[in-house]
Amino acid sequence: MKRIITSLALAALSVATVSALDVSARVYMSGSLADGYHVDNGSEKGNPWNALTVNNQLQKDDDAIQLSMSSEMAGASFNIFYRYGGSSKVSNASNEGESNSPLGVRSAVLWFKPFQMLKISVGEVGQYLYTEQLDWWRDSTGVSYAQWRNWDGRYSNQTGLEEKGIQLELTPIEGLTWQIGAGATGYNDDNPENAISFFSNTWDGEKTYYQWGSTVKYQITDEISAGVGYRDNGHTTYEVDSSDGNWKESRGRKIITTGIDFGNAWAKPYYMFLQPRFCIERDTQEAGEWTLDGICFDNYFMYRTGNWKFEARLPVTLRFTGEDYDPNYFDYEVKAAYDLNDTFTPYLKLASDHAWKAEIYPICLGSEEGYRIQDTFFVDVEAGTKMQFGAAEIYTALEFYTTPVYVDGAKYSDIWYGWAIPFSCSVKM
Repeated sequence: MKRIITSLALAALSVATVSALDVSARVYMSGSLADGYHVDNGSEKGNPWNALTVNNQLQKDDDAIQLSMSSEMAGASFNIFYRYGGSSKVSNASNEGESNSPLGVRSAVLWFKPFQMLKISVGEVGQYLYTEQLDWWRDSTGVSYAQWRNWDGRYSNQTGLEEKGIQLELTPIEGLTWQIGAGATGYNDDNPENAISFFSNTWDGEKTYYQWGSTVKYQITDEISAGVGYRDNGHTTYEVDSSDGNWKESRGRKIITTGIDFGNAWAKPYYMFLQPRFCIERDTQEAGEWTLDGICFDNYFMYRTGNWKFEARLPVTLRFTGEDYDPNYFDYEVKAAYDLNDTFTPYLKLASDHAWKAEIYPICLGSEEGYRIQDTFFVDVEAGTKMQFGAAEIYTALEFYTTPVYVDGAKYSDIWYGWAIPFSCSVKM
């Protein structure tokens, strides 16, 4: 471990002596001072609780070390994370076991410009239009209630591609950017030693392709922009039986995203966007025909006045399958924060998808019992403060949350609520 850290430090120092290198590092921890819940549902009754918990930190969103360097025509960056505890399990179709490596590379990308209007990126590439700024990733996609619950497309701010691959970014005129990328990941779930190609011609002549996408955005004025993105999760070769014969199954779904934003989140007292997302899926009941199954009206609003800052998101999803178990639904998050001074910023937040340790579900807008708003509504209340001490940033709060009465149309709970005093702390250098 010491040799790895020393090697990284020496490498960074050597590069810094010959080029402009921007090096940053951040260590992040989270946990709770205390947490518990109350349950009384006939089969279980009690008030279990815990005190002083520190979470295992896989650094999914806050990598410990980020290194980047760039010039006018080329650049590169990569992020390193650590596995808290020093080891991790590796489990997939063909490889199971323990890995004792405490460090790993989350992502790496290099880019260059053959000429000023064209940028080519290789590695971890991505395309995005607009992203809510409360959590920076909770953008709904329009999938079904069942898929939302299983993380199958529940949130994703990508509008074209987010994968290891190759991406072209063209800027033909000022304010207009066009990105097109193809996934070509270096990891295969079935065989980790084999890479996945974007396009393949299999041994029996079947043509398959992996993920790809394209996004176009135009900055109309200093305060208004608009764009559109297309995301295709690819096509596989295995066959699925249907009443009308066999057809080729598709990987996942296709999503068309449109959007427009107003203001500026940093330079203006206001900012908002509206981003309809059209979820197109293969209908297994109709011989594999592609149909528009859902539209999510993704959105975000921010307003500053004096020391106050108000934020909200309320994505609403409309589903068109006509099934009782596939209702329209929404989730929400609203937050008000007040800057007391440079150190303390207290806040109050209400949300439907932030419960400390409970499962989370969307709030349904169906007409059948079990899928109505009164059956599925619940709330998470968080009153806390952000504290800044030099390079250290600390959050702590008092949180109270409920759970829905019905899940999947069936009775879920009679009396169930939870509470927590969560915290997170980070140091960035």
